[in-house]
Amino acid sequence: MDKINRIDFFIILLSYVQIIITANSADLLKYVRFLTAFKVLRIARLSRKSKFLKFIISIIRQALSSFLYLFVLLILFIFVYTLIGMQLFGGTFPTNPEISTNFNFDTFWIAFITVFDIITLDNWIDIMALGIH
Repeated sequence: MDKINRIDFFIILLSYVQIIITANSADLLKYVRFLTAFKVLRIARLSRKSKFLKFIISIIRQALSSFLYLFVLLILFIFVYTLIGMQLFGGTFPTNPEISTNFNFDTFWIAFITVFDIITLDNWIDIMALGIH
């Protein structure tokens, strides 16, 4: 039996185990959900035979080093703007217990998440509205 076929058999067997366990108990669902990730390994079977897929994987491997530098640059920008935001807006956002918001510049980690939300344009209108008041 081929090595890839054994891996494929093991993944399918884990899938059946996951189906049986989740059918019997909903509490175990969160612990067994990671078994679904093993289904991704089935792509390894395709990559062995396809020259085109090997070519694409090699291109992705080469591009990851460039993305690493972009990721470090993005983290550096967020870090700098977090420090600027803490200096400019630290302690100025209203703290209303009725509105549960975690957008402020009082602590570094919350400010880091706030700047990340602004950069990704996620809830930036809510953050702007808090900054105006």
